Amino acid sequence: MLDRVNNSSLAAKEALKFALERQRMSEERAEIKALASEMAGAGLDSSQKSGSQSQDVKSFGARMAEGLGGVNREIQKADSLAEDLVSGKVENFHEVAASIKRADLSFKFALEIRNRLVESYREVMRMNV
Repeated sequence: MLDRVNNSSLAAKEALKFALERQRMSEERAEIKALASEMAGAGLDSSQKSGSQSQDVKSFGARMAEGLGGVNREIQKADSLAEDLVSGKVENFHEVAASIKRADLSFKFALEIRNRLVESYREVMRMNV
């Protein structure tokens, strides 16, 4: 009887852990979507500039939006696998854990790129002209 209680409490802890991770990822996904739309909008707004510079900005914005879309897809895949694990559709915990870790690494990589872009922008703004 004690083993059943311990197993059910362990399962409850794992379910709670997945729910908290899912909530964190959904908040991060909202940030990614906002950043992707902002980046796509920045590429479209600068289309009034001339020639190749406009093409470069558009392709940069499109590339950033594409990359952020890939990160968002990774997070959604991990989220759906976690839901499937909790509902019993997926039995392989290792697959779900690997998917969550992959999504986490993708998000951290995208966040680091954003941080470096923001820091570069701030450095350019500090320059004396």
